[in-house]
Order: sequence, then C-alpha cells, then structure tokens
Amino acid sequence: MKEFNPKDYWETRLQKSFNLNGVGDIGLGVNYNNALYDIRKYAFHKLMKSISVQFSEKSVMDIGSGTGFYIERWKELNVKSIQGTDITNVVVKNLSEKFPNASFKQLDIGEKLEAPKPTYDFISAFDVLFHIVDDTRFEQAITNIYSLLNKEGYFVISDNFVHGKTKRLEHQVSRSYEFMTETITKTGFKHVKTIPMFVLMNDPVDTESKVVKKIFWLITKNVRKGERMGKIIGGIMKPIEKLLISLITESPSTEIKIYQKI
Repeated sequence: MKEFNPKDYWETRLQKSFNLNGVGDIGLGVNYNNALYDIRKYAFHKLMKSISVQFSEKSVMDIGSGTGFYIERWKELNVKSIQGTDITNVVVKNLSEKFPNASFKQLDIGEKLEAPKPTYDFISAFDVLFHIVDDTRFEQAITNIYSLLNKEGYFVISDNFVHGKTKRLEHQVSRSYEFMTETITKTGFKHVKTIPMFVLMNDPVDTESKVVKKIFWLITKNVRKGERMGKIIGGIMKPIEKLLISLITESPSTEIKIYQKI
C-alpha cells in the first residue's frame, strides 16, 4: 500500500476546492459545511470567553490554517499578531494575499524543528492534528508546540479524544483519550478547559449510543440529497447544536480544549 502523503493530499484537495467545503466534510456540500463552521465559530468564542486574557497583548500561531477561518476568529479577538502556517503551498499563497496584516509560512508541525524558540502566547490546531496519521509525528508535533510557546502560553486544540480504542483511516486518526491526554500532559501542559465543539451535527466517533448515531445518519442521509437540503437542515440544527454545547460537558463528537504550558 502506498504511504499516505499529507502534503500532496491537501495540496490537491485545496487546489480543487479552496473553501470551507474543501477543508470540511467534503461529502456534505457547501451549505451544510457553512453551518458546521458557524458552530465552530460559536464554540471558539465561547471557549475564549471562559479564560481571563487580554488578547490585544497576545501573539498567535495557527497550525494548519487552511482557508483562514481561524485566522478570522483570532482577528475578531484583536490579538497583537498572527502567524499562520500550513503544510501546503496553496494555503500560504492564498492567505498571504487575503490577510496582508498577518504572516504565513509553510510548516510541517510533525517534523522535528531546528532550535525552536518560545515565541507565541497562543498556538492553535483546530481539526488538524488528527490528520497526522503517524503517532511518532503526532508526538513530535506536541513537542514542537510546547517549545514554540512562551512561558504559561496556551495550546488550543480541537480533536476527537475517543474514550475507547483509537480509530484509524487513511488520512485521519481519532486517537484515544488516554493516548491524547498522556502525550499532551507528559510534554508539560496542564488542562485548563474543555467544551463540546459538536454534539449532533458531526460524526459521533466518541459514543456507542445508537440514538445519537441514528440522528447523525438521518441528518447526513438528507443533507446528501443536495445543497437545498443542506441549507434547510443546517439552519434547523444550528440553534439546537448551540444549545446543546451550552448544556453538556462531554461530547459524543469533536471537543475543543485549552492547555497551558507549565
């Protein structure tokens, strides 16, 4: 079997679809992915409001910047500076033009960095690190992030944190909660806060509930009928999803967490 090449995979995929559908669940269409990213925006700001930080004084590195969705979110917090990174040329080129007041560079966070220096107050990796399918490279990514953060800096991650066995696909790995938390904490991070990023609208990889799985199956079955259904269902589900995110603490799907360097 040919070894998975993430750079080639994402370079090709984003050259074809440089939009939220290209970086999201490409099988669910533009309108439903737009709804999913609206939920991501809600979860991001909810989490950021939970910590007492003067963002205007903070420098940020965003890993796997994609189409720049989280660059826009950080800009909404009026952070002092933003360094975007991505494994692909297409992202660096397009985002450098789109965000002239931010900096962008090509970076594979899973590679060992030469003499990394503490530089950033926040480093974010949203729906990115589960695409590093090799566990050794994943561990190197966490080490790199720790090394690049200033003292008491924050690491913000969205991932699946599966309570059970790790689930592997060709271009994505939903790692076990035990492996994820052990790897992150042994590097030198302490957990600060966790909230759900999704409850019903995204793949429920972290539950055995037949009800939750059936709901997601029904949603995606109808969303795949076309963009009109994606827009209708996304519009119906968004307020429900936001309410659930506010009410529960343990998600059957992706969660967003903050860790702090100690």
